[in-house]
Amino acid sequence: MNCSCPESYLKRLSRFLFSVDKNEQIKVVFLSLMFFFIIGAYSIGKALKDSVFISLVGQEYIPQAKWICIFLLIPMILLYSQLVDSVRRHQLIYIYSALYGVGFLLFAYFLGVPKIGLENTETSPYRFLGWAFYFFIESYTPFMVSVFWAFSNSITTPDASKKNYTLMVAGSKLGGMATTAFAWWLLANHGHVVIAQFSDIGCHQLVMIIAALCVLAVSVMVYFLMQKAPKGSLHGYEAAYVAEKEIAKEHQKEHKKHGLMHVINDMVGGIKVLVKYPYVLGIFGMVFFWEIVNTILQYLRLSVGKELFGKDIAGFSAYLLQQDFYAHAVGLFFVLFGTRVLTEKLGIRYALVAVPLITGAFAFYFISAQTALAVSIVTIILRSINYALAAPLRESLYIPTTKDTRYKAKSWIDAFGTKISKGTGQVYNFFTRGIASSIVFSVHFGFFLIVIAVWTFVANGLGKRFNAAIKHNEVIGTPDQA
Repeated sequence: MNCSCPESYLKRLSRFLFSVDKNEQIKVVFLSLMFFFIIGAYSIGKALKDSVFISLVGQEYIPQAKWICIFLLIPMILLYSQLVDSVRRHQLIYIYSALYGVGFLLFAYFLGVPKIGLENTETSPYRFLGWAFYFFIESYTPFMVSVFWAFSNSITTPDASKKNYTLMVAGSKLGGMATTAFAWWLLANHGHVVIAQFSDIGCHQLVMIIAALCVLAVSVMVYFLMQKAPKGSLHGYEAAYVAEKEIAKEHQKEHKKHGLMHVINDMVGGIKVLVKYPYVLGIFGMVFFWEIVNTILQYLRLSVGKELFGKDIAGFSAYLLQQDFYAHAVGLFFVLFGTRVLTEKLGIRYALVAVPLITGAFAFYFISAQTALAVSIVTIILRSINYALAAPLRESLYIPTTKDTRYKAKSWIDAFGTKISKGTGQVYNFFTRGIASSIVFSVHFGFFLIVIAVWTFVANGLGKRFNAAIKHNEVIGTPDQA
């Protein structure tokens, strides 16, 4: 009996984690592989974005870069709005996979050009390659990651999301671990590998090429998904599907009449949706509060790394990749043993409330400790919680919404909303840099207390509205809903 108990427990745990409906197994496998490659590429780009920008331009220009991104995203949002109305949902992934795959390859080349690349170690605000690469990576989440989630939400039911999203996010954690582990190892050893020897610059170029191949592989995965998955498994929330058919008829008439103006109106419409529907504003709030806390802690993390490694860009990049690897590893543990448990046992509402409370606990630990070790521990744990719990919960909230909300309002939140949130965090960093050490704890404590309190209030209200929508088979975002 003693031998069978552990085995029985493991079987129950396995069934709990992997209890995906047979008709959806193929879909979940390919979605997980897609997310594996998407986050694998992003994990490389995210770490190199900071080390490259600081090495070429300078850390003091990061706050400006965050705000400039907002304006540069405007033409990209215009293009995105046009594409959402012009092509099928899976074709959006083909387009953005090609754009970002080619983009990674181009930056891999230019980083090796002597005068403008990494060989030139002089920092200057006129090092335009650093700015361009920073903006390129900053746009990855609002488009590449958002397109994936919007596509997944459109072919997933609310009940299935609790099971499927756990495995999909686990796939993304494995992708992040695989790419960051390799890049960390390569850069930490300064290119010393068994079969070849790479320079520090060559190491950066190699991992960028790997990121490009990962993004391009996403198109292959979505192709096989559309070919192999049972057609019935590619159908999402039924009430939203019916509502979208009616909305689509009106949109077709508008497109014929307005052309480019309709596209501009679509972008402005993203803001209107936030104002009109408190539910969507609540989703923005979940992003806003997280990004403020994350931005403040990440700035301190970069300061620690820059102080440790100076002009050693390979060491600096390896340091950032190492922490990203640990964040993905801890995130994988949370996904497999925490996310599903919390969402199943607590439900969406209380799982949402748990996010700001856990974040607040670690933020208060950080401001109490004020050490380099505390920075590493807190940033790793909080990013893991965001990856494993907060992000899939936020994405699940889009399921009972219309296509316009899932794609256009979501793209506004992920693009402009996220950048505004990060910019707000950087404003806080700017004004607290010269604050007296005697009052710094009180300032941080008061600020985080207010943020966490409001964040918890919003999370609770959002969870209640989601449960009510599912219970009454509502679709949020239709003209008759508010």
